[in-house]
Amino acid sequence: MAEAEQQHRHALERESLECQNAERARIHGEVTLGQVLGFVIAMFAIRCGTYAAVRGAHWPGAIIGGGGLTGLVVAFIKARQPHRQPVVGPPERAESAQPSDVSGPASS
Repeated sequence: MAEAEQQHRHALERESLECQNAERARIHGEVTLGQVLGFVIAMFAIRCGTYAAVRGAHWPGAIIGGGGLTGLVVAFIKARQPHRQPVVGPPERAESAQPSDVSGPASS
C-alpha cells in the first residue's frame, strides 16, 4: 500500500515538473520572439532615419533613428530583467469601525 502511494506521488511530481519545464520553454520562446521582433523594428526605424537624414531631413531622420535605437536598447534591457511574479498576500481586512460619537438612542 505504501509503495503504491509512493509511486503515485512520484508520478504526480514527475508530471508537475514536466508541466513546469514546458511552461519555462514557452516563456523563453516568447521572450526570444519579442527580442527578434524588437530588433527588426528597431533596425527598420534606424534605416528609415538614416535614409531621411541622407535625403536632407536631418531632424526628422534623427528623431526616427533615435527612436529606433531607443527601442532596440529597451527591448534588450527588458529581456535581461528578471520576471517578477506579483506577491499575493492575505487580503486586507476592512475594519468596520463604528463612529465613536454615537451614544445610542437620542434622549430628550
